Amino acid sequence: MAKGAPLFLIEPRSLMAAIADLQHCAAQLQAGQWVPLAASVPFESAEALLLCRQCNGQWIAWIPDYGEVSLWPIELDCHPSE
Repeated sequence: MAKGAPLFLIEPRSLMAAIADLQHCAAQLQAGQWVPLAASVPFESAEALLLCRQCNGQWIAWIPDYGEVSLWPIELDCHPSE
């Protein structure tokens, strides 16, 4: 690799699209809503009940058979049917 060449693991356009999708997803979330968890989240339950949004962008959520947790929007699956 040439010295000073940028190292991108994701194409900049793909990264911008992913960020826009995450922002759109985060804007759709509401307290009292059941939301599927992303496959990468290590909980037995497949969904969480959103309780309230924190000022840092995380959500306080309740997960059945686990309890209360803080989740980032990226840990939620806003597009389960896709």
